Amino acid sequence: MNYTKNVLLLVLAASVKLTGAFVAPSKAISAFGVKQTVNVRFSEVGEVQDIAAPDVVVTAAAVVEPERFALYVRNLPYTITEDDLSNAFSAFGSVGQIALPRNKASGDAKGFAFIDMGSKEQVDKAIASMDGQVFNGRSISVSPMLPKEKVPERQDVERPVQEKNENKAYIGNLPFGVTEDAVKEFFAEQSSVTEVYLAKESDTGKDRGFGFVSFANEADMIKAIESLDGKFFQGRRLAVRKPLKKGEKSEVKPKREGMTRVYIGNLSFETKLETLKDLLSQHGEVMDVFINEDQTNGLSKGFAFAQMAPEDAEKAIAALDDTEVDGRLIRVSKAEKKTAKTKLYIGNLSFDTEKSTVQNMLEEFGTVDELYMPRSTEGGYRGFAIVTMDPDSAMNTIAELDGVEVDGRYITIKEAQPKGAPKAPRSQNTKLYIGNLSFYTPAETVKAAFAEFGEVIDCFLPTDAETGGSRGFGFVTMKAEDAAVAQSEMDGIELDGRFVQVNEAQPKGQSGGSAAYDGNQDE
Repeated sequence: MNYTKNVLLLVLAASVKLTGAFVAPSKAISAFGVKQTVNVRFSEVGEVQDIAAPDVVVTAAAVVEPERFALYVRNLPYTITEDDLSNAFSAFGSVGQIALPRNKASGDAKGFAFIDMGSKEQVDKAIASMDGQVFNGRSISVSPMLPKEKVPERQDVERPVQEKNENKAYIGNLPFGVTEDAVKEFFAEQSSVTEVYLAKESDTGKDRGFGFVSFANEADMIKAIESLDGKFFQGRRLAVRKPLKKGEKSEVKPKREGMTRVYIGNLSFETKLETLKDLLSQHGEVMDVFINEDQTNGLSKGFAFAQMAPEDAEKAIAALDDTEVDGRLIRVSKAEKKTAKTKLYIGNLSFDTEKSTVQNMLEEFGTVDELYMPRSTEGGYRGFAIVTMDPDSAMNTIAELDGVEVDGRYITIKEAQPKGAPKAPRSQNTKLYIGNLSFYTPAETVKAAFAEFGEVIDCFLPTDAETGGSRGFGFVTMKAEDAAVAQSEMDGIELDGRFVQVNEAQPKGQSGGSAAYDGNQDE
């Protein structure tokens, strides 16, 4: 028996009379916060027969979790971020953790969130202010987040039948990448919009090209449908109509096989679609008619297309071509069949003009099969583009866009030369004389100024043989059409404090008021 056993025996014998075998009352011994119960068994002779292995009972102190004050926010737009929510709800108190579940495939928000606030008063204030409000284009629902034990079982919840919003319009042919805010702004110009929903692929999160817009009342919905159906939005012609009911099929449109496409040109910008329908319908059934509009301002571009049966189209062309409509002699003809493809050259584009701008502009006149805008070695656009379209669309594009202003430049559009065709002779370039230059203006400044109007093929500033300084004039060579625009725009403008003179240079030995050159200057 070791020393520890003896000590324990003496202590117990002093306080308990040993009469037969018994089990001593259990004694709770506390060590480092852990309570141990030890049962000691004694014999008649007072020896300890055994000491049972202690039963260890761990009693943990009860953890009292602080009360949580959180909001449950639903019907959020999929583009929402944590910062958007923090900025919105911080107006009602201190915003703590924000849980915003996201779609794993697309990264978009799933449409709901949990927001921790500092107190019950802040939660109540946020609910009173934000519940039912339109937030980033969606009417959101804000309620207190229930603790898990208070959330009712799903089968026990009586879900009230929600009243459907009947003042809803379907929008089709939406451009991909469009935002709910952009759609709302477009429709809000005509009617009061309460909510916008854009359909997306569930697995990828990509746009599906359609959505729904809800309005405050039926009158606003009808107004939007009548005003915006067929209108251009970001380069796409929208389809706006009432949504189909469950099981309802869309109206079958008349087949258009064998239809003739009719071109109506030189229209007044004031001519309405109803006017054209009335004119054409006098000569047969009009299957379709639309006026091309400028997508930036919604105004007519002065021409239209219609679909009619061949015999009706012939009658309409014969009767309406060269007749006066709203003060203009309109041109009515049969549009060419879309067979071969035509390449167009677009020149004098601003270096700041984006490819999307050119694409949307061209799609007003037909399908763009290919658009090529080369870039310089520095990465910027080079100021021209090559476009492939069907012949009908290409000819209409040239007729309507050649010479129009885009981003501050008057563009040129013409049919591109076939591959392998001989290049234009150098005589088609024009050399301009620039006079009254400052002696301190370098060639780089002159070249940069004229490059705003097209490619500068050559820039030469003669220098004084003795001093090496500028002689106050120079020559710039450009393509003929670019040079004409540059001469018109640059003549008389101020450059480095001098009002420069710009006119076409004349070969040496010819007169005509312009400066002469011998064609052999060295840079």
